Amino acid sequence: MKKLVIITGMHRSGTSLTARISQCMGAYLGEDNELIGSSLGNPDGHFENIEAVCINNNILQLCDRQWYSLESPEVDYQSLQIRKSMDNIKAVVRKLMEKNNIAVIKDPRISVLLPLWEKALKGLGIEVFYIWVYRNPLEVMESLRERNGYSSKYGLLLWIHYNLSILRFVKGKEYLLINYRDILEQSSLIKKLSAMFCCKCDDDLTMKIHSIIKQGYCHFDYSYQDVKYTQNSLLSGLYGALLEKREAKADVSLWEKYYKTALNEAEGKFLDYEILENVSVLEGKEIIIYGAGNYGLLAANMLQQLGFPEYNFCDKDIHKHGMNFMNGIVFSIAEIENRENLLIIVAIENEDIRKEMEQTLAYIKGVNFLSFFVLEEIYHYRAEHPTSLMSETEKIYAWYKELENRAEIVRDACQSPVLVYQNGKVGSSTISKSLWNVGVENAHVHRFFFKNDIVGELILGEEQKKFISSSNFFNFQYSEYVMNVKKEMKCKKMITLVREPIAVDLSTVFQWIGSRTSSRYFAQKFRRGESFCQIVSELMVKVQNRMFDWFDEELKELCGIDVFLYSFDKEKGYTIISDKGVEILLLKVEKLSGLAEVIRDFIGIEQFELLNENVGKNKRYAHLYRDIKEKIELPKEYVEHYYSNNQYMDHFYTKEEQKIFLSRWKGIVK
Repeated sequence: MKKLVIITGMHRSGTSLTARISQCMGAYLGEDNELIGSSLGNPDGHFENIEAVCINNNILQLCDRQWYSLESPEVDYQSLQIRKSMDNIKAVVRKLMEKNNIAVIKDPRISVLLPLWEKALKGLGIEVFYIWVYRNPLEVMESLRERNGYSSKYGLLLWIHYNLSILRFVKGKEYLLINYRDILEQSSLIKKLSAMFCCKCDDDLTMKIHSIIKQGYCHFDYSYQDVKYTQNSLLSGLYGALLEKREAKADVSLWEKYYKTALNEAEGKFLDYEILENVSVLEGKEIIIYGAGNYGLLAANMLQQLGFPEYNFCDKDIHKHGMNFMNGIVFSIAEIENRENLLIIVAIENEDIRKEMEQTLAYIKGVNFLSFFVLEEIYHYRAEHPTSLMSETEKIYAWYKELENRAEIVRDACQSPVLVYQNGKVGSSTISKSLWNVGVENAHVHRFFFKNDIVGELILGEEQKKFISSSNFFNFQYSEYVMNVKKEMKCKKMITLVREPIAVDLSTVFQWIGSRTSSRYFAQKFRRGESFCQIVSELMVKVQNRMFDWFDEELKELCGIDVFLYSFDKEKGYTIISDKGVEILLLKVEKLSGLAEVIRDFIGIEQFELLNENVGKNKRYAHLYRDIKEKIELPKEYVEHYYSNNQYMDHFYTKEEQKIFLSRWKGIVK
């Protein structure tokens, strides 16, 4: 029977070296162009199948995880995307097995996806064997700190997570446990591996293996006693069990309980709201800008303009350590980990890397954060000559860029058979992306007619209403445009949505904050002495009822449908309107997770599933948004407008639903 060997283990633990040795012994990993090549961290190569790594990354993303996540992925095996990924795993393995009776797949990510891989490989008629490579956790931690810039505590937690995940899976299964040190020092291990790969262990093989095993592979040297000195009983207990090969008898559930407790010990707290309201909170903090690059330079310039010239940097690039940069010194992670009163600004352009670093640095003791996004906002709002207070020319330019964007949306809408047409901030991005994912072309549209152009007012100022109206061709006043839009939208399927209105209003304001549409507005208000919470509250009142008005100003204007004349199933959370030559699916966002089949049938496709998109926790302003939800004070009249016999609310939501919604906001009503 053909054999597949899966090499598992935490990153930086010797899995690449083990895979290279298996290749020397005749196992097939793939052609050279099918494997990930060398890098600074792995100069001799990673020996990872490119397709397998891409599949694993995709699965982790579908589960809202990354390779560095400390939480296990929760896999939905009913998901179309997950099932497709499992089919892709089968295809990769079949391709390997066609070339050799013994194949190897190595990717540390498999360590946290082992149950999924086991399910995917069932029925292939091959024998699957597991190699588990482990290494001293302190050595792994040092390697991660040097290569990735991870804090010590985070690196150790990641080591525990990966090895606990493997242990949980291999219980009762046949596997080979390998200590990284044994690869470097024990020839007896070579005999075990050669037997697994049905390879004769002669002098030629031994010399070949010894030629690729370099003591230089081990840049750090820690003992078991060093691990004990950490006084981390979970860490030393798990590592000791592996060293003594008694892991099979371990109480995994108890260790997992300890691990979950350790996860809650993240120290990092974002002070975005506190510093935005009172910049003097920065006084007395040791400010560290993480990232000694272009964004670090921008952060330093903004701090100087705000009156905080004392700061230093941190960067994972060892070539920058110790250098002077923008009047600060560049430190390594090791040099800042034990300092007190730290405030870190992660100044990295790539959003994914920024989130990674914020997550991994959060386990430094006593650390606080200020997001780069909020630092920019503070600079725009409070600096002596903020760039956000644009000249007249700059404002006009920004306005015409907005009009250009509107033109592109209208063009896309004319060419698409399906419209996801709604007010905005109601979960529409999820539906649009999910439709595209199954090949359904659609246009994501918020407005065609802009009867109340608040975006224009935020960009140009309320005093420019006349100019806004006359310069905007995409306007209900232009009869030819209105006539053409109505003509082009006939016979299209439309999906529209409704959501709890206060959440919509707050999200709308933050959308403008995030896109910098409202920077000028906020800067002017700040200079008049208003707080950030006050300004957000004012804007929410300004957009009150915007979502419900949208049905008249947009949908009714476009196709003559008044949704409030049609019954809405509050329990099921949707209705389908087929009238006046149009088909409209009207959904309630709070029920959306259970409406995939309704959307599938409405569009007329065989398969459809919802993929989360535009998730609030992933946005640049996520921490500020969370704090504002807790601290903002909303006028009583504003809240009562929605929750005191509001005909629109009564049309879509039961009294019980409204009661639940209201309870979420009652604590912040003035």
